[in-house]
Amino acid sequence: MKSRNDIVRQIPLFSACGDPFLNTLLSDALMRECGSGDCLCRAGEPLSALVLLLSGRLTVLAADGTTVLRTITAPGLFGLSTLFGDGDRSVSTVCSRGKSRVLYLPKERLDRALRSNADFALRYIGLLSSRIRFLNERIGTFTASGTEKRLADYLCRLPRDGDGKYRLTVSLSTLADMLSVGRASLYRAFDALAAQGLAFREGKTVSVPDRAALQALAQGCAQNDPM
Repeated sequence: MKSRNDIVRQIPLFSACGDPFLNTLLSDALMRECGSGDCLCRAGEPLSALVLLLSGRLTVLAADGTTVLRTITAPGLFGLSTLFGDGDRSVSTVCSRGKSRVLYLPKERLDRALRSNADFALRYIGLLSSRIRFLNERIGTFTASGTEKRLADYLCRLPRDGDGKYRLTVSLSTLADMLSVGRASLYRAFDALAAQGLAFREGKTVSVPDRAALQALAQGCAQNDPM
């Protein structure tokens, strides 16, 4: 049977920590056995500890308390980015999914560990940086997808010339403003449509080989964000 320290070391933040360091760090950590549906924290409530999941699974819910954002499987943790920000309130509700066992590591103890152990502090910063990078990539993906849909919707509203092509009636800068995106995002959206074989731009002339396919892409924008 694995010891507490061995389980904690399976969490990336603590992977290089020896027993003396962990024994000190976790000396006043509170152990809690949770039943199915038990709530560990609620959105908007203060969170003053880093929570380590030693066994079981946790469900992370959005502020509405119903939308599932993700599942945390042991060994894992949550609260990494909450403790040292401008506010110490949880942005999510976290509940136990079945039986689980957690450790509450007080902020004060964690603070002392970060100040006294540079390697541990660097790992903490590294994990935060990885999460920020992941979120930036997700935001970029959603933004790119939305820009392509907005552009497709705009193109589908343009009248076609006699040769079946579309003529942009505004500059790209103006079009970017109309779609509420940056010019670089607009260029990337045109490139993405071209890569999918949906639209090809030459100056202000746009060729659309398959209008039905372009309309299908635009439907998401038309339903969720009418212009």
